[in-house]
Amino acid sequence: MKEEKDYKKVYADFWKDIVETNGVLNLDKVQRELSDFHFLMEEAPKVYMGVSGGMISKTNTHAFEVLNLFEEKFEDKEITKDDIGSILEEEISAEDKLEEIKNYFGLLSSLDTNDLKK
Repeated sequence: MKEEKDYKKVYADFWKDIVETNGVLNLDKVQRELSDFHFLMEEAPKVYMGVSGGMISKTNTHAFEVLNLFEEKFEDKEITKDDIGSILEEEISAEDKLEEIKNYFGLLSSLDTNDLKK
């Protein structure tokens, strides 16, 4: 019963003034709102997928969940950027820097730097 009350409250508080004219449901207004809603249903998942790294696609996902994943990705990227920047600033040879970067990402140290020049 609570669910029914919730959607009726949402209608009364939000939709009623948008889709009714003089207290009567206006089909044209409903169709326009549904068209806009359809656009959001099609486009929002694309944004969610992009900012969540493909982990979230459901339109009815709470914003905080999408934002938390985005912030995790952004923070990881910032940490990586800082770490690589520190390696690049070290006063060591370019080959040693490359070796440190490979180690940072867990790449095989057996990669030959000549392979990267090809």
